[in-house]
Amino acid sequence: MITKIEIKNFKKLTANIELSQTVVFVGPNNSGKTSALQAIALWDLGVRKWIEAKKDSSAKQRRGVPINRKDILSIPITSAKYLWKDLYVQEVTKMDGKLHNKKIKIEIRAEGWTQQKKWNLGVEFDYAGSEVLYCRLLDELNNDLENVLKEERVAFLPPMSGLVSREDKFVPGTIYSRIGEGRTAEVLRNLCWIVYKETGNWQKLEEIIKTLFLIKIGEPKFDEISGIINMTYNEKGKDYELSNAGRGFHQILLLFAFILAGKRTILLIDEPDAHLEVIRQKEVFNLLSKTLKEQNSQLIVASHSEAVLNEAAEKDKIIAFIGKPHVLNNKSQLVKSLANIGYDQYVQAEQKKWVLYLEGSTDLQMLQEFAKVLNHDSEKYLKSPFVKYVTNKPTDARNHFYGLREAFPGFKGIAIFDRLNDQQLQH
Repeated sequence: MITKIEIKNFKKLTANIELSQTVVFVGPNNSGKTSALQAIALWDLGVRKWIEAKKDSSAKQRRGVPINRKDILSIPITSAKYLWKDLYVQEVTKMDGKLHNKKIKIEIRAEGWTQQKKWNLGVEFDYAGSEVLYCRLLDELNNDLENVLKEERVAFLPPMSGLVSREDKFVPGTIYSRIGEGRTAEVLRNLCWIVYKETGNWQKLEEIIKTLFLIKIGEPKFDEISGIINMTYNEKGKDYELSNAGRGFHQILLLFAFILAGKRTILLIDEPDAHLEVIRQKEVFNLLSKTLKEQNSQLIVASHSEAVLNEAAEKDKIIAFIGKPHVLNNKSQLVKSLANIGYDQYVQAEQKKWVLYLEGSTDLQMLQEFAKVLNHDSEKYLKSPFVKYVTNKPTDARNHFYGLREAFPGFKGIAIFDRLNDQQLQH
């Protein structure tokens, strides 16, 4: 399990993030949630590449291990430069009257706890061209640490685009390689085969799917003549081929089959609720958390789902990606607002330092005219304020304000209403 991740110069993100067994990243679009997941995946890729190079080389010291841009499958980019903060891959410094170029390195350090052992390992990345970057470890990787890290399996599971109709049987190495390449639609039946044949978790997978979808999944069958794995599901007494099910069903079956296929998985998921209705989101999140704990695994998920956030607020760690990423302590009051506040609202809050809540645009026009006629000091503040129209709903104003103040502690707000009833005034 990863307990802390430190990120420097990666995309727009420089952060220290404390993690736990189940963590939810929340924040507006473009706030760094997905980048944090990608940084963890990049750290894992760097470590795996280094271990692989060590196995194939007798050199006592290596300057760096090359990673091709196309190998970074969790981060779709056209140039390796897009991994660097503000696209700066080097800086120019002046020393003794001369200009010197210094490489800017991406640094990602992870701390963790595996098999009762605490570990800490950093990886740095150098830009070597649009197609290649070099990685090297910042700490010594002894055999004990290497064996511990081999026990952890980081997986960034992308949404499935559609299940293939024919699926050949693969060895585990090929299965996990294709998952790493984002080709999850080609190995779903293979994962189910592993759960069925090798883990003793098949009944558990059956129960989970039946709980969520009222569907019974059939045992996967291997055809030795064709070399393919066949699998069906039963819904309302009729058997269907697995590819006939919906995308949301495939996505959830993939998640749970992957978890139950092995232990000590670090599962990274970006917006898993995209294809599920609100009621099911809550059930899925609770079952994911429960199953991961039973498998001694970890869940790190970025989500906009209010249902997921409300569940996480009860018992799990929420990291708010507003301002600097930080642990959200005042959870219950902020969950709803954080799920709905747009990135532009945070930008305005940072620039203006205050917000004005009004029922409608005519109220602003009236205030501007009053200030002008009275030659009031507030006139300059009302020319272009950060204004939020909330009709006559003080609760909306309150949720919005507390969400912004979580990012900017000194943030202030003024709310003006003229049509509130007695009940609204009490709340």
